[in-house]
Amino acid sequence: MMQKIITGDLKINSKLVPFYFDGERITIREKEDNEISAIFFRDSTTTEKHDTIYGTTDTGSYIVFFGVCYTEGRSNILAQGWAVSSGSVQPCPLRTFEAIKFTGYSIDAFFTPKRAIAQDYSHIPDGERHKWMPKLAPCPQNEYVQDFNIFIDNENIGIRLCVYTNYKLRRHERDIGTVTSQLVFKFHEPVAINKLPKYYRYAHDLMQFISFRQNIKFDSVILCKKSDNVNIGLYEIANCEFYTRNFELEYKNSDLNSITFEDIDTSVSKLFEYIASRRLNGVVTDDMYTPLSDSDYNVVSYPSFLSCVLSFEGEYNRCYPDQKANANPLFLRVKENIKTSILVENFDYQLASNKEKNKVSSYHKKFDRAIEMVDSSLEEKFNHLCKVYRNIISQFIKRVMNEKGIVESEKNNLGRALSEMRNSIGHGMPIPMNDTHVAAFRIARCFIYVLILDKSDVPHDNIKAIIEKMF
Repeated sequence: MMQKIITGDLKINSKLVPFYFDGERITIREKEDNEISAIFFRDSTTTEKHDTIYGTTDTGSYIVFFGVCYTEGRSNILAQGWAVSSGSVQPCPLRTFEAIKFTGYSIDAFFTPKRAIAQDYSHIPDGERHKWMPKLAPCPQNEYVQDFNIFIDNENIGIRLCVYTNYKLRRHERDIGTVTSQLVFKFHEPVAINKLPKYYRYAHDLMQFISFRQNIKFDSVILCKKSDNVNIGLYEIANCEFYTRNFELEYKNSDLNSITFEDIDTSVSKLFEYIASRRLNGVVTDDMYTPLSDSDYNVVSYPSFLSCVLSFEGEYNRCYPDQKANANPLFLRVKENIKTSILVENFDYQLASNKEKNKVSSYHKKFDRAIEMVDSSLEEKFNHLCKVYRNIISQFIKRVMNEKGIVESEKNNLGRALSEMRNSIGHGMPIPMNDTHVAAFRIARCFIYVLILDKSDVPHDNIKAIIEKMF
């Protein structure tokens, strides 16, 4: 979080309100003459929410807060994030932007900065490479810049992954610069500032997926505009930040245990679109099964087990809707017969009052929805995926079973163990967790990634390699 103190005025409901911001809290200040007390602090507890609230700082910059929630009569304002205009001469009023630059360790893991540097062995005699250190040389630009497009929510966005070097030209500096990877969103038309949180979530959700960790934190989020000078390209107009959890452990992933650009290459657009659009489509449980940090990755608890199973079933149902009904005509016939038999039209409720008839109709709809959801059991879903993805998952399952001391003859019990534990937790009577339950949990967690990657047309050989290094 930012440490610099910012003071200025915010415009709230057409009133200029002095504020004090320390990077954590936004505090409404009172003027010395107490004018603000009479205008703003009324005896009210009305809570209002605003997508954005604009203001100016005492140093002449513009500031905007996102996702604001405040209650009149209280001195603190809550916000999801903020942006402050950069530059000391005529700062941008922060109404629109045309590009966003993201940097952070998760982006470095996905698109390693090492792409920009090559090892040069030309100075080493043949056969003596093991005795000498190679020189480092810059690579051609086409090796560390990748451009592609994504189409999300009826919007075409240009994406650039690149590597840049922040040079230090001060005298007596021993380090020339820092090499960092960037994820850049480029828009065809200027975008209203209130849409920034949506694009931030696009980038955050993708980085969380490629890392299989929740502790994602961007080092910088910078808004840009396009320059009329083609040699300049983009120029920065604001620095942004969003509140994130305070993690006990820093992000520790690298390209050795994350999905990298090379892993998905030709499928990167489709995977990006699929991950980013899930939140827009109401898929809100994506991060429930994702470990918080490295230490959380190796822990299996009743809450994490249940979260994993819920995410597993949700992803399975999206990929295989009505799988059993489509594969088994007899099952489909029975299901349709049951649904037909409970139609409200089949029963006489003439003696019921209008109020009672409304309740009756509601009850029928509730049972109809419940029957509509009936398809494969959790055990059947698990076993079905073991067959469908045997070429991807068989070695991983074998490794997990060996680690947990599960013999081959017990392999068919994994799906049953997953269902058994889910039911016991769901009914509030969790049973003791054994090695078979833990193995089933690890495999189910892996299946979620297999389903998403396969849905995004990532080649099966690539998915297999991803699973082996991440799980």
